[in-house]
Amino acid sequence: MYLSDKLAKRILQEVRKLMDEDFIIVNTEGIIIASTDPDRVGNFHEGAMIAAHEKRNVILTEKDQELLQGVRAGINLPILFKQSVVGVIGMTGNPEQVTPFGSLLKKMTELLIHENYYKEQMEWQTRAKEGLVFDWLHNRNDSEYFYERADMLGVNLTYPRRCTIFRLYGMPSDKEQTVLNFLHTRLVTNKEDIVVRLGSDLLVLLETASMSAASDWKKQRKKTFFKWKHELEERFGATMNAGSGQAVEPQNVKDSYDQAERALIVAEKNGGIFFDEELGLEMCLQEVSSGTRQDFINRTIFSMKGEKDLIETLHVYFKNDLKLKHTAEAMHVHINTIHYRFKRIESLTSLDPRAFRDLMTLYLALYFLDDHTK
Repeated sequence: MYLSDKLAKRILQEVRKLMDEDFIIVNTEGIIIASTDPDRVGNFHEGAMIAAHEKRNVILTEKDQELLQGVRAGINLPILFKQSVVGVIGMTGNPEQVTPFGSLLKKMTELLIHENYYKEQMEWQTRAKEGLVFDWLHNRNDSEYFYERADMLGVNLTYPRRCTIFRLYGMPSDKEQTVLNFLHTRLVTNKEDIVVRLGSDLLVLLETASMSAASDWKKQRKKTFFKWKHELEERFGATMNAGSGQAVEPQNVKDSYDQAERALIVAEKNGGIFFDEELGLEMCLQEVSSGTRQDFINRTIFSMKGEKDLIETLHVYFKNDLKLKHTAEAMHVHINTIHYRFKRIESLTSLDPRAFRDLMTLYLALYFLDDHTK
C-alpha cells in the first residue's frame, strides 16, 4: 500500500505548514483517511471514488452535494504513483479558485509518496542486508537461498574480506542517524564494502581486503580509525572502540569476525583500536573459562576488590608501562603515594607490584576482574 493512513496524516501535517486551505486525502475506495476537518475522517466520499476509478479530475458543485454522498463543493484530483491511482486529494471551495491550490497539493503529495516509498525501500534493503550479514557471520550460508539473497542485494560473495567491529558510546539519540551516516560515508571506501548495524551500538564493516596487504597498511588504517574516533568526540560528543580481524577468504568470514570480537575486547580495556595481528597474551587469556577466571580472582586480589584507589593505581601503572613517575603524574599524586599504595596492595594480597612474578599475577587478575565486572 503506497498511501497508508499513517502517511496520509503525515502529508496532512506537512502541507498544513505551507497552506491553510481545507482538504481531504481519500483512499481508492472513497474513504477519507486524513482531513483538515477531523470529523470527516472515516466517511465515504463518492466524488473521490469516481476520481480514483475513472482516473480523472472531478469538479463538484453545490448541486452535486445533493446528488453524491459525502461531498462538498470543490475539486478532487487523483494521486498517481507509478502510473496508478493510489488515492485522491479533495479541496473544498469554489472550483475555479481552489484548482491551482489543488494542483500544487497533488504534486506535493505525489512527491511525498515517492520520498516515503524510496525511504521504505532503503530501510528494507538495510534490514535485509543486516540479516544476510548476520547469517554470513554465523556460517548460515550453505543454502541456495542465501546466495539468491546476496545476489538480489548486490553483495559480492567472492572477495576476500576483513571484518572490523565498532562499538559506539555516548551516541546522542537526536543525532543517532547523523552519527551513523558520518561513519558509513567514511567506512565504505568502495562499492563492494559492506557496513551493517548489529545491535543498538555495534557497526560491522566487511571490507574487501588483500590477502597480502602492505606492511604499513595496518599502521595507516589504525591512524585513520583514530582520526574518526576523535572527529566523533569533537563533533557529536560520542566515541568508539574498534577491533579488526584478519583478511580471510569469503567462506571464512566468521573467523575474521571472531578475531575482531577478540580484538574489540582488548580495545575496550584500553579505550582504543586493536587489530587481531597485534594480540599476544590476550589471545591465550580469552580461552580461559569463566570459572577459572573467578577462581583466580578469588585467590589473588579478592581482598582488595573494594579498594578502588588501589585498583585504579594498578591500571594506570600498567597503562604507563610500569613507570612510577608517569603513573604519579597521570593520577595527580606524589610518587610516595604510589609507593604507599603498593605496600597496601602487598599487605592485602601478599603480592608485591615491584616483583615481576607478582606483577604478572596482578595483571592477569585485573584482566579477569575487568571482564567479570562488565
